[in-house]
Amino acid sequence: MKMAMELAVKEINNAGGVLGRQIQLFVEDTRGIPEAGVAAMEKLITKENVVAVVGAFHSSVTLANMEVAQRNGIPYLTLAPWSNLITAKGYKYVFRLGLCNAIHFTYVGEFIKEQGFSRVAIVVENTDFGLGAADDVKKVLEKAGIKYEMLSLDLGTTDFTPVLGKIKSFDPNAIVNIFTGLAGYTLVSQLHDAGIAPTAKCALIYPLDESIAPEYWDTLGEKGLYVVAYTMFHPAATLSPKTKDFIAKFEKEYNRMPTVVCLQAYDGIYVMCEAIKRAGSTKGDDIVKALEEMKYEGVLGPIEFSKGPQEGLPNYMFHNMKNPPDMFIQYTKVKQKSIEAPVIWPSKYATTKYTPPP
Repeated sequence: MKMAMELAVKEINNAGGVLGRQIQLFVEDTRGIPEAGVAAMEKLITKENVVAVVGAFHSSVTLANMEVAQRNGIPYLTLAPWSNLITAKGYKYVFRLGLCNAIHFTYVGEFIKEQGFSRVAIVVENTDFGLGAADDVKKVLEKAGIKYEMLSLDLGTTDFTPVLGKIKSFDPNAIVNIFTGLAGYTLVSQLHDAGIAPTAKCALIYPLDESIAPEYWDTLGEKGLYVVAYTMFHPAATLSPKTKDFIAKFEKEYNRMPTVVCLQAYDGIYVMCEAIKRAGSTKGDDIVKALEEMKYEGVLGPIEFSKGPQEGLPNYMFHNMKNPPDMFIQYTKVKQKSIEAPVIWPSKYATTKYTPPP
């Protein structure tokens, strides 16, 4: 994220800056700790006198430090955190450039519906995150008349044997794994060993970050084959005319492939600077107004921010990016990177269709 931001800042300054001035990037590390995030935000605002903030990776940190931004009237464009509450609180100065839990897991339900799966087992961790995510999937399934069974266990579960028999009895043709951390890998492994999924008759959907982490293959090996994962970014899915150009520039600058948070961070700097330009001001209220009226073509695609309930949408959509990219991939080779796996949904990005294991 820092690399992408620095690249954006360099480009903007080389093009003349913002409002006739060069922009300066101040970086603080929250260390994934809410208290450190609050201290970082306070330092940026009171010591560095920033006019806007872009960034953050963790929901817990964002929920804490956005209170500081809101209190001080500083526009805060957060990127990777997914908690619905971040935007559901309806804070004037807080925006999100990306997905939230409700958007993503509604998409999981839509994927299941469009694939024609008729019996779905949802195996979920018994946490606020897990149960909330499962509820978003269930809403779509219930509306579509799709039969499902939800099985919840503690997050630290290491033996899923007690639910494997229940899954077999239910006889699903799709299973959704909503377990974070090592437990998610354990569930994939034990479903494979039991011959339940993924098989020719039952798909396994694992729509969490763990499915695209390097540890996925280190932990699972060939057991990870044919699993359906998700990503927000794939080289085969050109999100906008700017996407491929950014990828080339990033690779040239850093000799590595950008990840989705790089796209978010790069767009985040450009969007905030564009808002300041359009506002003709660095005052928080002026920047907020410009962000609310924003229509910008970024590397993530068209960028606009929803007004949530004011547009008849759920409260979590307030100041959230409209239609953030979200796509499903399927692993077909051992040690396949997420950016190399075929995209199977939605159709506008898909390079192939879902393929059951042989």
